[in-house]
Amino acid sequence: LGLIEKAGLVIAKESGGYYDRFRKRIIVPIFDVKERVIAFGARVLDNSLPKYLNSPETPVYSKSKNLFGLNVSKDAIREADCAVIVEGYFDLIMPYQQGICNIVASCGTALTNQQIRLLKRYSQNVIMVYDSDTAGQLATIRSLDLLIEEDLNVRIAPLPKGYDPDGFTRKFGVDGFRQLLKDAKDIFDYKLAVLKTGLNLESITDKAKIAAGMLTTISKFNNAVVKSHYIKRLGEELRIEESALIAELKKIKDTGEYSGAYTRPKQALPRAVLSSEHLLVKLMLHEQGLIDRLKKDLSPLDFQDSSLSRIVELIFQLYSDGKKIEPKCLINYLPEKGISNIICQLSTAEAPEIVDRDKVLNDCLRNIRVNKRKIRQQGLHERIKLAQEENDEGQLKELLKEFHDLAKEPK
Repeated sequence: LGLIEKAGLVIAKESGGYYDRFRKRIIVPIFDVKERVIAFGARVLDNSLPKYLNSPETPVYSKSKNLFGLNVSKDAIREADCAVIVEGYFDLIMPYQQGICNIVASCGTALTNQQIRLLKRYSQNVIMVYDSDTAGQLATIRSLDLLIEEDLNVRIAPLPKGYDPDGFTRKFGVDGFRQLLKDAKDIFDYKLAVLKTGLNLESITDKAKIAAGMLTTISKFNNAVVKSHYIKRLGEELRIEESALIAELKKIKDTGEYSGAYTRPKQALPRAVLSSEHLLVKLMLHEQGLIDRLKKDLSPLDFQDSSLSRIVELIFQLYSDGKKIEPKCLINYLPEKGISNIICQLSTAEAPEIVDRDKVLNDCLRNIRVNKRKIRQQGLHERIKLAQEENDEGQLKELLKEFHDLAKEPK
């Protein structure tokens, strides 16, 4: 019985005895590449939550180091010289049954370095097929840079809204799925389309945000010719001089972190700002009724701590999709150790006792807003200085106007 508990198949009751972790669920065995069962995934048969439940981490199973289905698909991946990556167990099972045999699943998480290196043994070519909802887009974008860093050739096949690979295959059959793969988009086209959503290409601020997101990915390519090609295309799309994009590309560190005007400052964050950011995320995890209000007053980009920014981005997008915000779900999409630790700490800490909630929220928002203004002013000051040095009158005029408009904004 002790071994069964250690394997995560049963859970001890506080009152004594055990209960089956996977009771009343369809159970899917998870194999490693040597055909050994190392864990289980399970799906409910009704509308209860959580919808999916997986084995916990054990001495023989680490979710980040395994790909579901690779034991049966590895030969087909070698033969096709391409791996189709989906998100969940049933996203794989139905297409595989219909004849899409070069397919693996990331078990509901963003891809990890260990999973990618495992996949590289069989092919350098990848097509990602994730859900078209915002959480699915997030998982895709998080994975792109990792795949590029490992020198894989990546394309993305976005699913129509409302479909997952399972439902899409049932509706359109294997021919529809094969056409979806045939129409897969280039990395550049996919990420640019996602970043452009909701932004105005006539706004210099929005252009800079899009450029920052694209340059972070472009910087991951090791081939100088590929980098040059994407820089040229980005300049054409945004109507920005290539020289300006190259200058911004040089600001990206070896770690791939963008150090331009619209990302996190190098200096340590003021304690009041960091405390405010942590408190707001903690409140959202404990009181999800606050999410709707904060979405109206905050953007994830307002959070200067990059880990908190990514957590808030995911919270907002899951909330918009009508999905329940649970720490386990957040960790599935953000499995990096540093971020998952923050989620655990903030969700397990006791909710703070607050007498005047509105005052606390307003104080936090003001601290974040004031700090954001300072960062934008610093960034604009640097760009104005650069435009003066390069005698770029057009750029200088736009930047000065933006600087003056910022000064007029209410604090």
